Amino acid sequence: MLRKIISFALLLSVFLLMGCTPNSGATPKVQKELVVGMSINYAPIAFKNADKATGLEADFAQALSEELHRKLRIKVLPWEQLAIALKTDTVDIVMAGVSITQKRSEYTLFSDPYMSISQMAVMRVGDSAPSIESHGRNKRIGYIYSTTGEAFVKDNFYNAEHKGFTTVKQGIVAVLDKKIDYFFHDAPSIWYYTVELSLDGIMGWYVPYTEERLAWAFAPKNVALRDKVNTILERWRKDGTLNRMIQKWIRVKVVTPNGQKSISFE
Repeated sequence: MLRKIISFALLLSVFLLMGCTPNSGATPKVQKELVVGMSINYAPIAFKNADKATGLEADFAQALSEELHRKLRIKVLPWEQLAIALKTDTVDIVMAGVSITQKRSEYTLFSDPYMSISQMAVMRVGDSAPSIESHGRNKRIGYIYSTTGEAFVKDNFYNAEHKGFTTVKQGIVAVLDKKIDYFFHDAPSIWYYTVELSLDGIMGWYVPYTEERLAWAFAPKNVALRDKVNTILERWRKDGTLNRMIQKWIRVKVVTPNGQKSISFE
């Protein structure tokens, strides 16, 4: 009996020296998933390719998950449902080309901005440019529902006939089919459809009508995660990672047609 007690004591000492107990394994602690809410109808920021999310935000999401040591899960949702997903803790972060606005800041916690953009227009080749002075009189102007583009069009082109769409592609097709005269959206998507894809019959009117900042959105209580992301974002900004990732998807600087200051999407 004494021999058994001594043997057990020796065994216990070995476990203690190894820094573990007999029942503890070497299995590492499983990190919680990073669930990213994303709407994928905004090329080149976030769009669908081969039935998966791709674009700038998808690259950002993958890089953030690696920095945070958390497995990535992208939850694709309609744009209108992203705010609800944050509120109900369905997602940890929204990465979908979200512009910081005063209204959104009332119920959303934003990261530091990662890029500045503006509202620009798509129009048919040969047509006259959108005129703020006439406030859109006798024109039909499109936008995406529940976006800063919608707010801009309604505030500034109140004499025009308004037409809302759920995807950028629908708005572009409406211009091509002459169902609307202009379609307003964020500068990166206007560049993508008129320069990257070079669609016949349409052109971008590369004059900035607004100044907006894109950021990632969190639930107001999720301050700790927001602060971690801001630390990573600042490091990316300093070491050039941020600029390299943006230039992968947005490869040009656009000069306005009347010689105004060059527009950079950095």
